[in-house]
Amino acid sequence: MPKSVLFVCSNNRFRSVVAEHLFRKMLQERDERLAQEVEVFSAGIVTEKIVQLSNARGWPHPRPFSGKAPADIVMTAMLRRGIDVSGHRSRESNRDTVDRAALIIAIGEYQKEGILSLYPSARGKVFTLREFVGKCSYPDAEGPVKRFPPEYVDTFISQIEECLTQGMNKFLHYLRQGGAQA
Repeated sequence: MPKSVLFVCSNNRFRSVVAEHLFRKMLQERDERLAQEVEVFSAGIVTEKIVQLSNARGWPHPRPFSGKAPADIVMTAMLRRGIDVSGHRSRESNRDTVDRAALIIAIGEYQKEGILSLYPSARGKVFTLREFVGKCSYPDAEGPVKRFPPEYVDTFISQIEECLTQGMNKFLHYLRQGGAQA
């Protein structure tokens, strides 16, 4: 199986997109050869729990499969970090994306539960970001990015970046060893 990392959030317009692009950049900086061998991508997943949470809080119904660009606030924040995510289009996780991923990083527990519920064969290769990295300051925040103030989006991106940086040695080991977690 080719080496690949799939990042999953609900709508695939904020958190997983940020993680995908930050990780790709970090991987390139740390191991150029491995970066050429590893596919890094992201997708969304809508679970019943996410729908219930959205309904309870009055948020719009999550739909990751609409082919939308990341939210403007996310594109702006990422451009400030020198990363252009404007070409990204949201997509839904499906059996193909899950099967082709050697490692799946769910941004939150709901997404991990959803992947395992729909695709039990992913057991052993799906982790939350915090679970895979270990000590990580990343919060499990849910909700549409539009409800967050710009400062919070920057903070959130910085926390994802910090977690990826903290976990880069584990990611590299996992990918080099074909799935053996450090």
